Amino acid sequence: MAWDDLSSVVESRSADFKRLWRYSVGFYGVWVAHVGRQLGLLERLAKSPVSEDDLIAATDFHPPAVHAWCSAAASYGFVSKKKGGKLHLSKRMKAILVDRKSPDYLGGQFSYLALRSLSSTAALKTCSGQAAPAIWHSLLKS
Repeated sequence: MAWDDLSSVVESRSADFKRLWRYSVGFYGVWVAHVGRQLGLLERLAKSPVSEDDLIAATDFHPPAVHAWCSAAASYGFVSKKKGGKLHLSKRMKAILVDRKSPDYLGGQFSYLALRSLSSTAALKTCSGQAAPAIWHSLLKS
């Protein structure tokens, strides 16, 4: 299904469906940015444009996983493809996702959110019965 087809399906749904859909898309974007930061993919792309195959060779990561990340990062506009298929991290995206000295830097925020989602899930899984709501409440307040 093409993105345009999916977009029209989403737009035909209720306001609640659309709101929750946007949340899920945003959550996935957080993880794409976090993985790119943690694995050094964004840092590598900040140095110079590189093909997916060269990125795989430079990182020695599982090729299908790198291809999936590259596709997602391009879909979110984190990276773009140049002529010859090389991936490019724009100056603007470099400032936002990689350059810790930039006033626009948000890279750490993505990692914080991604990792916080894991710690909240782990805390919930350790709870049982009536203890779960109390622990969830304490997580929300911290």
